[in-house]
Amino acid sequence: MRRFVAFQHRDFRRYFVGQVISNVGTWLQALAVTWLVLDLTGRSDRLGVVVALQFLPLLILGAPAGVLADRVDNRRLLLITSAVSAALALAFGLVVSGGTEDLRVIYGLTFLSGLVLAVERPAMQALLFQLVGHDALPSAVATNSSIASVSRLIGPALGGAMISITGV
Repeated sequence: MRRFVAFQHRDFRRYFVGQVISNVGTWLQALAVTWLVLDLTGRSDRLGVVVALQFLPLLILGAPAGVLADRVDNRRLLLITSAVSAALALAFGLVVSGGTEDLRVIYGLTFLSGLVLAVERPAMQALLFQLVGHDALPSAVATNSSIASVSRLIGPALGGAMISITGV
């Protein structure tokens, strides 16, 4: 049962629940944004641009963001990135529900979401040690990887179901 030892820590259990919800939402939003761009433009090149804007910041800024995560209070950094992510999700919702889907605005919000993700991911990894300590760290890292993998399945599936019911 060593693989579940991280769950003996109350803070890790809280982190786990929050990350499942957050990651599913992130992948749901990623699907919704790409679907919206494809629906608005009907062009695969525009779809490629929005996907690049979502994930290039993570690729380019991953290492510098890791250094930042090592030098600042990770809890505070994650609170900030979570608040900014929520504000960006709200902005997406307002843009779409208001019927003012300007591609430049969608690109801008998508890029900002990618920047937040680039800072957030290394901070999450660094926080694991603080939550569980050395002995339970392998369990926490494995669980964190599982969260990411399962969220990549559930988020887009949930997003696709929601789009089929309510539309983009």
